[in-house]
Amino acid sequence: MAIHRISADFIHPGNGPMLPQGVLVVDENGVILAIENQRLGNEIIYKGVLCPGFINVHCHTELSYAKGLIAPQKGINAFISDLENLKKTIKEEEKIKAIEAALIQMESEGIVAVGDIMNTTMSLPVKAKSKIKFYNFIEVYGSQNASADLVFSKAKVLLSQTPLPCAITPHAPYSVSEPLFQHICSQSKDSILSIHHAESEAEIKFFEKGEGPFAIRFENWQLPLPQHIPSLDRPLTWIMKQTSEQQNLLLIHNTFINKNDLKWVNQRKLFLGLCPKANLYIENKLPPMDLLNEFRSVICLGTDSLASNDRLSILEEMLTLKQAFNLNWQDLIQFATYNGAKALGFENELGTFEIGKNPGINLISFKEDQPRITVIDTNFYSKN
Repeated sequence: MAIHRISADFIHPGNGPMLPQGVLVVDENGVILAIENQRLGNEIIYKGVLCPGFINVHCHTELSYAKGLIAPQKGINAFISDLENLKKTIKEEEKIKAIEAALIQMESEGIVAVGDIMNTTMSLPVKAKSKIKFYNFIEVYGSQNASADLVFSKAKVLLSQTPLPCAITPHAPYSVSEPLFQHICSQSKDSILSIHHAESEAEIKFFEKGEGPFAIRFENWQLPLPQHIPSLDRPLTWIMKQTSEQQNLLLIHNTFINKNDLKWVNQRKLFLGLCPKANLYIENKLPPMDLLNEFRSVICLGTDSLASNDRLSILEEMLTLKQAFNLNWQDLIQFATYNGAKALGFENELGTFEIGKNPGINLISFKEDQPRITVIDTNFYSKN
């Protein structure tokens, strides 16, 4: 078995301080054998920061066909309408080719695991060939109480066809009825709910008061408002009332999260998944990092889809937050590695450099002040 010693200016272990000129001792398959503080002179040395592979906690690979086809910054209501119209015009073979290209891109961007939103089985054969580890979230919609049993039954059929780990998950608190939400919560207590949360002011206004563009959309669809709307509650407060204290929650976007919402972070098992580039694409707004600063241990990163992003790159999500809020690389890399792995339940395999793990190895280098990502292939050294 070939053993390699790899070093860089810094090693970020994923869940601890950076180690200057540290050394990773790995086998030819990338399994971590040791982490050492001192070079011996026989290392492969890089300029930059070595860190574990990135975790993309939120992606819709099924929507990869929509890259560049939806106008930006028109708001979430227009985005959803445009996307629904677009879905009907693209052939399935084109959609599958787009998924294949998206997974290749994510691998090249150092992404080793993805929380992937599914509405069909279309992506499964493509994902089965990928090196990426997936948590498959089977997303359901169903705003009317009367349809809850039927919607959940169909979702269970899809669940039975989907490799583990997987779970049925609600799209958002405004798009599922209370009975359907309760069906979803009846799954195994180990399942994770990945919920779109506070992505726009319009959805919060609709949820609390039953007013605004979302209400007009229901009227156009000739559907009554969901029975729990207007709720007179913040969406997250309603979610907390519907779920048990043991429920694992991954809240996605959080663009319009507020101080009152954040009181739940210290009380419940939840993670905050941020997709900053998609937030700019749809609403031209970023999450309030001044409020989120004290909750760094539960922040993780996603790319959303190519319908709302030009590239599925966790490094670019990190850069977006760094440029907007002057965040440090220590925190940003933890968001992208350890925190994401914990959010998806992958922390025993991925997210940190620890002996016995094979978390992937990324190099973030800084050429002309422009960070770049290189995936370190330890098997390459064994062949050359």
